[in-house]
Amino acid sequence: MEIQVISDSELAVTGHIKTIDDYLKIKGSLSGLLEKGINSLSIKVIDSVSIPSSLIGYLLKIVLENKKEIRILVKDERLFGLLETLNLVDVLKVKKI
Repeated sequence: MEIQVISDSELAVTGHIKTIDDYLKIKGSLSGLLEKGINSLSIKVIDSVSIPSSLIGYLLKIVLENKKEIRILVKDERLFGLLETLNLVDVLKVKKI
């Protein structure tokens, strides 16, 4: 899994998000962006078919507790379906790319 910071409010993740190390890398990148004081983030998930529950919990914390806006752009239909099943499409502003 690789993370590319596109801008001060956007990052792209390529490869599959599977391990706790993947979660920690993404969390570290998102924390770095949030420390800059931004109010919204975009995350492009290019290849992954799933997202670990720990990452989902962290994203929900950012939205619900920190009152930041997150937009997740996913390419894989299965990942979109998973987030839809978990009723996270509206909360995390999930869109297909």
